[in-house]
Amino acid sequence: MRRLTIAVVLGVLALVPATAQAAPFPPSLKFAYKLATDRWGAEPSACSSVDRQIVPPGSLGNPQIGAVSGMSSYVAPDARPGSVDCILWIDRAYAEPIIFDLLCAVMFHHVGHLLGMEDSADPRSVMNERIPVPGLCKAKGRQSARLYLLRLKFHWLQTRHGAKARRLRHMVHREMRREAHRFWAMPDALGS
Repeated sequence: MRRLTIAVVLGVLALVPATAQAAPFPPSLKFAYKLATDRWGAEPSACSSVDRQIVPPGSLGNPQIGAVSGMSSYVAPDARPGSVDCILWIDRAYAEPIIFDLLCAVMFHHVGHLLGMEDSADPRSVMNERIPVPGLCKAKGRQSARLYLLRLKFHWLQTRHGAKARRLRHMVHREMRREAHRFWAMPDALGS
């Protein structure tokens, strides 16, 4: 009995760090979620709530297929509004700004599941298991990567001194503001 108790306690303690490392969605993931709901034209109404979290890298892994980018509830297409407690978990590795295009595609796919869509056999469909990257995600991914690189350049320039460094910092800062505006803007027509 004592061994069983110790085994249960150790098992619970082993789970605590993984759960403690999970975090709510930061602004970039909230933005990707908004792009996905706009793309599908609906919020997941069958979900009474959506537990949106970033989980530790590799914690969604599957020994048969390797790492998994995200996990979501499969909601039946005919589910009543507010009848399902849903999850939408994204692997922390996909939350990096340099790969926003992949995050965006993963978000489109999993929001589709929350809306009652199943995986598709069509390799061009975002609901395919391989999750191709839609054009909108590619465009937003390029903007995010450019913004990330501009921020790196700006931070490096902050360590430099002199008139030339000040001019370059000013130029890069102006470019960063412009690129941030482009990135955070919702597209007029989705898919463009």
